[in-house]
Amino acid sequence: PASTVKFTVCHHFWITIIHRMIQNSTSSLSQLKIDFQDVAHPSHELELTRSISTAIPPCAFADDTTMALKTPSNRQAAQELKTILQDLEEVTGLRVNPTKSEIILLYDDPSEEQKAILADFGTVKEYVTHLGVVISQDYSQARKLTYDAGKTAMKKAAIKISAGISST
Repeated sequence: PASTVKFTVCHHFWITIIHRMIQNSTSSLSQLKIDFQDVAHPSHELELTRSISTAIPPCAFADDTTMALKTPSNRQAAQELKTILQDLEEVTGLRVNPTKSEIILLYDDPSEEQKAILADFGTVKEYVTHLGVVISQDYSQARKLTYDAGKTAMKKAAIKISAGISST
């Protein structure tokens, strides 16, 4: 349907604009950028890292979006991001719902001020689930939770199939 196409185009436009504005920013917004070289394995050749975007791009599927950003160190960067989100809402009709947004801190140990800034964008959690995969600072926990959820889903599907009811 046309509404699905419109959403997909607007959503792609929305996340691309946010990514590019952070990546190319010369203002306090630039502090949100996580450079690929900061997280790339040291064995990667320098030539490889030059051929890709310098900032980690967002990941999206349907209406789920995952963005890797650094924790803002001040309210100015957060306000700039809010302004971008408000402008994009006006242009596309799409908006971030902070009550449904989850934030996971992978490397930061934020100050109370940073936690207050993050609260404006969503709820800080110990782990989050994106497309059925648990993401956590604790790899073992994420692996176990993802495995357990998949095992439960498979059991439910097997029961439906054995009862002659399609799971799709």
